[in-house]
Amino acid sequence: MSGQWGPIARPRQATKEFASICWRCRTRIQQYALYHDSPLIRKISASEVGAPDSQEHNSKSEQTFRRVETEASGNHRTFASIRSYATATETLVARDSHTLASLNNVPGHWQQPQPPVGNIRDKLRIWQEQQGPAVFTKPVSLESDRGQSSNMQNLVTRSPGEKRIDEPVLIQGDAAEARERNAFINDDHQVAERISDELHLESGDMVELICAGYLVLAVYVRLVGRQVQFYTMEGEWIHRPLRFVYWATRHFVSPAEVAPLLPHLPSTEIPFEEIDELHSMGVEVPRDVGAPLTKKMNQFLLESNEVYRAHADRLDHVYDLLADPKHLRYMTLKEAASIVLHATYPSKISEQALLAVHRAMLNIEVGISTEIRDHWTGGTYEILSKRELSVVFQVREWLREYQEELIMRAKPTQSGHQAGHSGRFSVEGRGVQIIENFVKRARQVVENSRQYRQLTNSGGIGPSLILPEAAKNNYNMAVKHVSIGSFSEADSVILRFIEMWAARGCMKKTSQISAVGPMLLRAIGMYKGFDLDRRTGFTFLQEMGVIAPWENRIAFNARLALPGHNFDTITDDLQTDAFLSLRDWAPQDSMKHLRKDWGDLEVYCIDSVNAAEIDDGISLERVSDEKSQYWIHVHVANPTSFIPPEHPISKYAAQLSETLYFPEKVYPMLNPKITQKHFSLDKDRPTLTFSAKLNAEGEILETKIQPGVIRNVMYFTQDTIAQELASTDKELTPVSRLTVGRNPPLAISKDRGKHLSEKLNDSQRETLLKLKELSNARQRLRTAKGALNVGFSNGDTTVHYAEPTLPYRKTIRRIDGDPTISFSTAVFDPNPGSNTQNISSGDSLVPNFMILACEVAALWTQSRGIPVLYRGTTRDPHLPSPAEYKRVVLDPLVGEDGLPPYLKKVEYMTLVGKSYTSVDPVHHQMIGADAYSKITSPLRRYGDMVGHWQIEAAIRREAETGKSLIGTTDHSYLPFSRRMILDLLPYVATRESHIALAKHTAQLHWIVQAIFRAYYFKEAPLPETFEVYLWATDNVTRRQWRGITKELQLSVFLKESTLSGKAGGMQPGDWWEAKIESVDTFMRDIIMVPVRLIERAEPTLGMDDVVRLSAS
Repeated sequence: MSGQWGPIARPRQATKEFASICWRCRTRIQQYALYHDSPLIRKISASEVGAPDSQEHNSKSEQTFRRVETEASGNHRTFASIRSYATATETLVARDSHTLASLNNVPGHWQQPQPPVGNIRDKLRIWQEQQGPAVFTKPVSLESDRGQSSNMQNLVTRSPGEKRIDEPVLIQGDAAEARERNAFINDDHQVAERISDELHLESGDMVELICAGYLVLAVYVRLVGRQVQFYTMEGEWIHRPLRFVYWATRHFVSPAEVAPLLPHLPSTEIPFEEIDELHSMGVEVPRDVGAPLTKKMNQFLLESNEVYRAHADRLDHVYDLLADPKHLRYMTLKEAASIVLHATYPSKISEQALLAVHRAMLNIEVGISTEIRDHWTGGTYEILSKRELSVVFQVREWLREYQEELIMRAKPTQSGHQAGHSGRFSVEGRGVQIIENFVKRARQVVENSRQYRQLTNSGGIGPSLILPEAAKNNYNMAVKHVSIGSFSEADSVILRFIEMWAARGCMKKTSQISAVGPMLLRAIGMYKGFDLDRRTGFTFLQEMGVIAPWENRIAFNARLALPGHNFDTITDDLQTDAFLSLRDWAPQDSMKHLRKDWGDLEVYCIDSVNAAEIDDGISLERVSDEKSQYWIHVHVANPTSFIPPEHPISKYAAQLSETLYFPEKVYPMLNPKITQKHFSLDKDRPTLTFSAKLNAEGEILETKIQPGVIRNVMYFTQDTIAQELASTDKELTPVSRLTVGRNPPLAISKDRGKHLSEKLNDSQRETLLKLKELSNARQRLRTAKGALNVGFSNGDTTVHYAEPTLPYRKTIRRIDGDPTISFSTAVFDPNPGSNTQNISSGDSLVPNFMILACEVAALWTQSRGIPVLYRGTTRDPHLPSPAEYKRVVLDPLVGEDGLPPYLKKVEYMTLVGKSYTSVDPVHHQMIGADAYSKITSPLRRYGDMVGHWQIEAAIRREAETGKSLIGTTDHSYLPFSRRMILDLLPYVATRESHIALAKHTAQLHWIVQAIFRAYYFKEAPLPETFEVYLWATDNVTRRQWRGITKELQLSVFLKESTLSGKAGGMQPGDWWEAKIESVDTFMRDIIMVPVRLIERAEPTLGMDDVVRLSAS
């Protein structure tokens, strides 16, 4: 039924009475229920419609439909349109004809489809005249004081991705992103910001879930083991992952009101196959147990529907009210509601009204998509510009005309012949010629592409068979673009639509518009045997030369707002303004009169060999009268003393919020011309220095912050420090490498190459050994407070000759040659021992001292009441205490290197909870700090710039007044007020989350590209089999396991098989020998199949044991 009925995946398994209704009526009812979520519809029984296929059935079912239509006639979608859609669909057999019928039900105008004029409104007026006033005319106050509106959140956490057949995707998203969101982990300094995307619900919170194809309200009951239990508005219970929570309101009912349900609900985890299925309460349960909750939820929904009916004239046109003619827009639910509902005080909008607006936006098929990550301040909605949406509906209209023409040509004339191209049935629309010309040109271009690159079913095309002549003598000419023709303007429009569908994912899977892309591919006819989905659409764009064969799909994420990608002009305009402002820029140092000259004090800058900018360095200063005390100085680049917050450079930095480092390209937040010339740490450069006096145990005795100038700067790579400071009695962890393409030259920036040191002298070695000793002491103190030495390494991935370009929609091109991809990483060891040390551990002192500087900044601003962006964590109170878990499980397993086993690290990070940004200091469990604020990277993070501006203003104030600001409440001197910081928090938090995931995904993309070329095209040797360590089940398909290979540390999926079943199944911690089955460049997946079990995981204490021990 899923393919025939669009959004309805299969008839919902509800009551026996409902199931006995004939399938046509049941599906039609559910089609309507999807849009209206009517409780009345779900109460229909067989007695109301008669036995299936009986004479009584026909009349009774029609009466039932009319009653349902009347019950919800105030809704914004007409029952008549859905009935006509269902009826029309039943009469069509051909797949293309069905899709065409779907297209025909959507207006051809570029605006979002709207209900037929005079349908709902006329029915409502007639109903009111006949029945008199009812709930539809009840006055509704938007500014209700029911509940706590401040607790309302849009809880769209992540894309559902590929689900069971009864779980259609109703939001925009990417299954690969859903997987990677739980899969990527980085070093200690970064991991704090992406520990968990799951929300900490409390018993009694009400949420909106998607169940069996429709949205339903439910109350959060409790966490049962690792499963989340909900009780729905229909009196059914379900165990459902939190990623299906679309919205929530806090404290809807009290835990005491939920408590009567507990004896009648499962208290242990249910079987795997029953997860996500609705379950009715047993017949032995008194009916009144859940009645108070279902009544409140249904009443809440009724009140929300009343709000919708009262404001249907605006909610029906929600896209038109929110969309900008030219620019992509983002806004929170409250921001959208204040516009749509004309609210004077957005903070007082009732929760019922917010739900009404949320559902109105969710019902938009194309034009509005929901955020894939939730944060404490609520998710955001992406709203396409009207200009972009016009592209979607224009192409849809052309294709509709083309499909109608094909149908007309296929019909016989009165003489028995087919009408042909010029037959009297031809619609003669402009779209017919446009699509036919596009199809003809596309076939020619694709055929030409396949002469030089092989088509694959892996989401991409193979490497070039042609090596550019110039590349034989010049590495920089390894890739050449050859122009072979041009596209028409109409072609460009169609290609832009396919890009929006396949590369950007702008259409929901269940929308009628999403059928246009597959229909275009079917018309082209070059992908027989392929699924005509986004993967094939992305491959088509490569074969057309619109995008490169190795294109990094994450760069098409419009939420990243990358400059130069033509998604929206705002970022490009701000970048242009920032660039033009440099013409007249005469930098003035606002801290010049306060700077300390650090003289000959050695400043150690430790970074990667190809770092383009250096924003921090470390110094050690011995306290003269105390042999065991030292000052640690962290010198940080200081651009903010020269660039005020209102400057165009700062505005662009705020828009981008952070430098994006992709292997193929860097998108700098600040123009490299000014960072490298004025601010990147070097001799005579300005700094803001964060200092802490430490004793031998690493305890902080004193702190200070002061602007300065550094003179004696030395540069070292992380590898140099690791090798120079390595213990002689331990071996370095071996490193594995892979390269496809020509061996690239070593890329070292000109400035770095001039000063880079490869050896330490005796004095430097002594200083750095003392720094390492103090770094380890700080690590031990933070570990005692809950910090974890994660020890994860992403390795090093480099790409040469793959500079990204805008999609080519005007010139037809062929791309000769391919980029060189290299990556290296330590051999994976999930249980690090004491006889080896990681090559990357040489720079462990860098993150430890960066964390120290962030602690110093937070303590300094906290004592003065200065609002900045503080970072912290909040744990789920339903899970075991991370401190108890650390004591019982982790500490006994930690080796001499301070690293616990891999699985235990992952489990502990789950318990630590969700990281968030706050205007007030909060404890950071993962860092082991009572106060923490990032300030060490103002050249690449806007949040750090804000912290610098605030601190500099306070330093100037104290210098002017001659008094300390500790304990003061007057903050009028600050460039950012508390209110401004509060407004900044959600934007910065969301941007940082997207960017962190994008950077990880970009690196994964190039690793998969390298494996793709090595495995299918033999560009580099790969082992026949790999040793794979299993650590979790795949949270999307649930039919395979996530694993890490020992060599190359590849993130892979290992499929369950008959062989694994005979071995007793798969378990976390297993070692399996496996071989590659396929490589999917579109989804960034490496799929393996098991060969044999190498080693079964040994049982150890875990989360459940902590719960048991705590209870006892």
